[in-house]
Amino acid sequence: MQTPWISCFVAVAGLFFVVGCNNTQKASTVPDMSEHSEAQYGPSTDAIPNTTIWQGEWLAEMQANYRENPDMKSPEVEELIRLAEEALNRQPATIVNKTSLPASGDRHDYSSMGPYWWPNPNTDDGKPYIRKDGQFNKDNFKDMESMGAVLNAVRRLSLAYYITDDERYSECAALWLRTFFLNESTRMNPHLRYAQAIPGLCEGRSIGMIDTWSLPTMLDAVVLIQGSAHWTDEDNAALQLWVSELLDWFLTSDFAAEESAQKNNHGVWYFAQIGAYGVFSGRGDEIRGIYAEKAPSLTQQIQPDGSMPVELERTRPLHYSTFCLQAYLNILAVSDKLGMAFPEQDKSIHRAVAYLGYYMDHPEEWPYSELKENDGKDLWGVFRRAGKRFDDPRCRLWELEAPKPKKKDTYIRLVFAPVPE
Repeated sequence: MQTPWISCFVAVAGLFFVVGCNNTQKASTVPDMSEHSEAQYGPSTDAIPNTTIWQGEWLAEMQANYRENPDMKSPEVEELIRLAEEALNRQPATIVNKTSLPASGDRHDYSSMGPYWWPNPNTDDGKPYIRKDGQFNKDNFKDMESMGAVLNAVRRLSLAYYITDDERYSECAALWLRTFFLNESTRMNPHLRYAQAIPGLCEGRSIGMIDTWSLPTMLDAVVLIQGSAHWTDEDNAALQLWVSELLDWFLTSDFAAEESAQKNNHGVWYFAQIGAYGVFSGRGDEIRGIYAEKAPSLTQQIQPDGSMPVELERTRPLHYSTFCLQAYLNILAVSDKLGMAFPEQDKSIHRAVAYLGYYMDHPEEWPYSELKENDGKDLWGVFRRAGKRFDDPRCRLWELEAPKPKKKDTYIRLVFAPVPE
């Protein structure tokens, strides 16, 4: 069986910038967050971090295990610390460190090109680009690489700080955050207007809103450094404001209506993202209203047998099915945070998980063609989260049967609890 990996849209390249982790910079202004004072993502209480997608109780247990016996590190903690140490020695990535500018001419604007678009071999200048579904063009993503480097570094550094209480990690995480999101000279403007452009056809597309799909887990990581001497209330308020402005753009831009109406993983990721951004920026009541209206229809592509035909018709069907399930599970986590329940959607998502689980037990029966071999690196994480969510012991076996994560990704086991026995 050929299995899925969510390789698209995350990179781990560190790009050179002139500030190091030993030269901390503070945000230059203090934003007024009085209009968004609700704090779903406020300081953690009772030793349980106030995360949304990452599981706070499990995080607290992992922290306690380490601190009770720091000399007996689990393989996951050892790998996390190794990655955090690497991040300490890297220069923070920044959106402005690029040679090719978006159509706006503003190097603070994020830009990318469609992942499956390639130069046209039939024209002298290669334009307009042509689409090759599932064939990832790695030359299209300078800003995506920069953002991916930031998200990965902040997740690893913040989690390492939370587990070990080593302030070096929180200091460096804070520097990466200020460099990319807050400092005036290097910050990213909070929008994706020029994402997934197609040379010769358009300056940006609504589907580019998916480029920030993994930003919400970085926001969970930020929760873990709240209280550190190196991440101040001023810093946190500034980042909340940035996320709130990004949410405004997600809700009101010309792209919003088109992307939110998509029937595939794009539409699901749109609502998964706005939910996390609303929680972090203190706008939970606004998200409750949106979810109450939209959430019941988000699982409409899931069939009675659990299949998702819109994802399965792609050239990487298992990958896209997994990718969509990650978004569904994020929406359920946000809904929990907001005190909302969607039992019928829970059932549908559970069926979709079981649909893929069946083919873990019977890989020879997988009926779809796959463009890539071994395209399933993140499937184990879906089963791990779903087993806990739905109290389904079958997910424990499916997690074991799924392709194993790469060593650098094993630390994710520290943020999601295993399937109950």
